[in-house]
Amino acid sequence: MQKFIIIMFAFFVMLIATSIDRRFKLYETIDIDDEDVVDADAMISPPDKYSELLQIDQETRKRIAEYMRMNNYKLKAGRQTFIKNKPTYQELISSGFEFEKIY
Repeated sequence: MQKFIIIMFAFFVMLIATSIDRRFKLYETIDIDDEDVVDADAMISPPDKYSELLQIDQETRKRIAEYMRMNNYKLKAGRQTFIKNKPTYQELISSGFEFEKIY
């Protein structure tokens, strides 16, 4: 019985933490149109249409742009979600942005 209570308590704590995350909007969403190319240059100096990228500090955007150039990547079209509150390079590369090759 105690295990059940502990599991239920942990479940409710996770549920509350998830709702707090959404309530305080800790994530930023950007919708990339199919015909647009958000490449390394656009990462360094985002067009007005994708000004949400300016919430990422300039040094981090430069590092991401370098990664994109080295791998010939662009941001994948569609909805991209990233951490709004000072995201790190590693967070954005590994779980923030989705990339695809430029052909």
